Amino acid sequence: MLRITGLVLTLALLSGCSAGGGNTVVMLTDYGTRDHYVAILAANVLKANPNAKMVAITHEIHPFNIMEGAFTLAEAVTEFTPGTVFLGIVDPGVGSDRTPIVVVTRTGHILVGPDNGLFDPAIARCGGAAAVYAIENPALLRPGTMSSTFHGRDIFAPVAGHMSAGVDPAKAGPLRTDWVHLDIQPAIRERDGVTGTILQVDYYGNLLSNIPASWMEGAPYGTAYEIAYEGKTERCTWQRTYSEVPKGAYLALGNAAGNIEFARNLDDAARTLAASVGQRITLRVPRTVSR
Repeated sequence: MLRITGLVLTLALLSGCSAGGGNTVVMLTDYGTRDHYVAILAANVLKANPNAKMVAITHEIHPFNIMEGAFTLAEAVTEFTPGTVFLGIVDPGVGSDRTPIVVVTRTGHILVGPDNGLFDPAIARCGGAAAVYAIENPALLRPGTMSSTFHGRDIFAPVAGHMSAGVDPAKAGPLRTDWVHLDIQPAIRERDGVTGTILQVDYYGNLLSNIPASWMEGAPYGTAYEIAYEGKTERCTWQRTYSEVPKGAYLALGNAAGNIEFARNLDDAARTLAASVGQRITLRVPRTVSR
């Protein structure tokens, strides 16, 4: 699911990199909230920058699900002002040879976390990376013994705190010429429909795909279609919003991100379809009787 590609950096880009210093640290993790981990992250941000203001996108990314975390982060990143620091941790490879990084995007947003694909969609949303640095400077890390299983505490939170206080991202460590990219199957148009990848399953069980909603331009609301997924089919309609169908009915619509979303009104489409992030889903002209 992951591939490495090159990043071309020029002196012009590097000279345009924005530093942090806005004191805002936005967190996204798969830590959950029942344990002490999130509080420890906050404590180590505050040790590095006592004036830090922390905002959570979520700590409820499904454990180890890099793709879900990546697209959740990407949806939020450009809503924040340039200079905002994002502390992103979905890190199944913690303690391995994956690289801790600081990314400065072309929009001036700063991303701190593991180089495992988590930041790839956010970088794209920001128009690319102006610079990527490996985190190697011990002066920016938590003092004491380095844990092999809690780099959020020892590396990422302190570095995010320093970045939010205005430390130059270049002080994190050496410049890198690449970062890990997610390998996502693209959406495709077919003779009788469109197929794409499920990028997120939200709290309501709605399935957020990478299929552009613009591909449905001209389709009247209320038109009957069929959802095809993992050998299952369900009848649905193309709608403007959820409430235009009865409770329990399936629908597809264009969501706020501009992509096609699959839903079940006042119910959980992910549960009833047994659907999950990374799998393929199709919206097509009906072929079969729904079972």
